[in-house]
Amino acid sequence: MALAALLSGVLTGLGAGIILRSGGASGGDDILSLLISEWKGIKVGTVFIMLDVVVLALSLFYMPVRETMYTMMAVVVAGYMITFTTSLGKPKLVKAPKIQSTLRKPHDGTVM
Repeated sequence: MALAALLSGVLTGLGAGIILRSGGASGGDDILSLLISEWKGIKVGTVFIMLDVVVLALSLFYMPVRETMYTMMAVVVAGYMITFTTSLGKPKLVKAPKIQSTLRKPHDGTVM
């Protein structure tokens, strides 16, 4: 079962990542994930994982825990594959350091 979940995550993530990389969406949570990703600046694969975790948590009311955990494994692997596929070959953005002003008012009353 674990191998099936792993393979499912890799293939699903690869397929969804290729579709997203080419500017498309397969519908459903793809579109919602893209919108949230662009709006909040979170990686699209991470958004996929977050949305699917919510759905899987709700499914625990009617699905056995074991199957849900395997599905969770597939979702996490798919999310990482989506992030990998969509960012492959793109330059990494480096966050600029925050610069804090060290200018202070002089204590002796003089103006700088």
